[in-house]
Amino acid sequence: HQDSTYYGLSERATLSVWYAFSPSNVESGCMRFIPGTHDKGLYDHDETGDADNLLMKGQTIHDVDEGKAVDVILQPGEFSIHHEAVVHGSNPNKADHPR
Repeated sequence: HQDSTYYGLSERATLSVWYAFSPSNVESGCMRFIPGTHDKGLYDHDETGDADNLLMKGQTIHDVDEGKAVDVILQPGEFSIHHEAVVHGSNPNKADHPR
């Protein structure tokens, strides 16, 4: 998804910070970014209504190449910063610790 769809601001100029309280890796479903998507405007989002989704409303974007996604692996205390228009998401947590 893109955070812009939640904010409802007319100007897209905010950043989001994701802080890792526990190890964030591929097994635990770390955040994944698709580079360059912040320059392409808002994508069409489908609401999934997934009850297991931590967000208020689960969202999916179909018109992006997930093969270009970059995993953001973080240790506790590390953080990532991204523009609100960057397409990002995560896979399910399959680790034995919370994400």
